[in-house]
Amino acid sequence: AVRRIREYFLEQIALLRRPQTNVRMIQVHGLLKYAALQDFLHDAAPEIATEILNVYLESMGKTLLQLFRTYQAQLLQLDTTKQAATRQDVIAIEDSLLRDSLTTKAKKRVDLVCLGRRAVDCLDEADPRPILAHVALAEGRRYP
Repeated sequence: AVRRIREYFLEQIALLRRPQTNVRMIQVHGLLKYAALQDFLHDAAPEIATEILNVYLESMGKTLLQLFRTYQAQLLQLDTTKQAATRQDVIAIEDSLLRDSLTTKAKKRVDLVCLGRRAVDCLDEADPRPILAHVALAEGRRYP
């Protein structure tokens, strides 16, 4: 039984490493559903349970690293050029304001949601504490 449980969990964990995988679905339907088997392994064969845990942690670490790298690359693509928008690119703006302030055409429509350095600044912040609105107002703190 221990061998079959080990093989099953390792198969499910191997699915996590495949590209374009819905990680959450595998976690819920392939792993969490059989959490009692992991408890059984912990009692019957603790070294196998530890092996499965280590393989899972390594796989999820690699998967999450790749997902964040992809996400960062997509954010950087949004910030490739900074050109002004045209009338076809924006809504709810008067023609006179458009003529006065926007003189060049946007090369890409993604320029309208330019992140600038905000993505880098947000990811580089070392302060893990959440900003609580009522506390910030009471202390008079301002955040960008």
